[in-house]
Amino acid sequence: MKITLAAALVWLAATPIAGAQPSGGNIAGRVFDPQGAAVAGATLTAKNAATGFVRTETTDNAGLYRLAALPVAAYEVTVEKAGFATINRKDVDVNVTQTVTIDFKLRIAGVVEDVTVTARGPLTDTTSSSVGGVVDPRRVQDLPINGRQFANLAATLPGVGLAFHSDPTKGTNYAPLINGGAGRNINYQVDGGDNNDDTVGGLLQQYPLEAIEEFRFETQRFKAEDGPQQRRCDEHRDQRRHEPVSGNALRAGSR
Repeated sequence: MKITLAAALVWLAATPIAGAQPSGGNIAGRVFDPQGAAVAGATLTAKNAATGFVRTETTDNAGLYRLAALPVAAYEVTVEKAGFATINRKDVDVNVTQTVTIDFKLRIAGVVEDVTVTARGPLTDTTSSSVGGVVDPRRVQDLPINGRQFANLAATLPGVGLAFHSDPTKGTNYAPLINGGAGRNINYQVDGGDNNDDTVGGLLQQYPLEAIEEFRFETQRFKAEDGPQQRRCDEHRDQRRHEPVSGNALRAGSR
């Protein structure tokens, strides 16, 4: 599961919720020919080899494309257009709520020609000015954590610490403290749905550690979609598991 946490907003990716914001990420960019002119009508396909998930879009008259709401995963992106060599770009990592920008320069096709690119996508999201970080699957799986509360792994990110959180309705535990803000100052979303305890603040429902693939914390310069809080956490649940998973965290995605 991938999750994004902001001091005021936390979002989890779980099962789809009607009217909720998607918890996945996007791949966007421009397709152009050897002279730099826009290529309209090119077909772009993003495929997750692990699950077989496929999404296809075509470029507009300006050569722009956007593969939106992709579940968090590594994708192979293919670009096809009659008269041009097919391009395959592998290992494009899509994180929760983030947009990966990739431009493609097509070459005039020979008799039979495919171009395979193995370089990974850019590490910086150039489409957003928000400040935060992703707790990736390796950290979720490998780092020891007291209490098995996945959101506490956010303490590995700059600007995030832990504070004692006493909730009379739940077990006493530690919770993320982002730039001095905690409790109701943090907005938690799971797969785009609200997961906030309106009484005492914090998570309304806890996800088991095994249900989380990754999550993202946003600590500054939030988007308008992130709501009124000052910080945000998004979670993404692990959709590869078949058993139902309950719980919540920062802005995140589920496996």
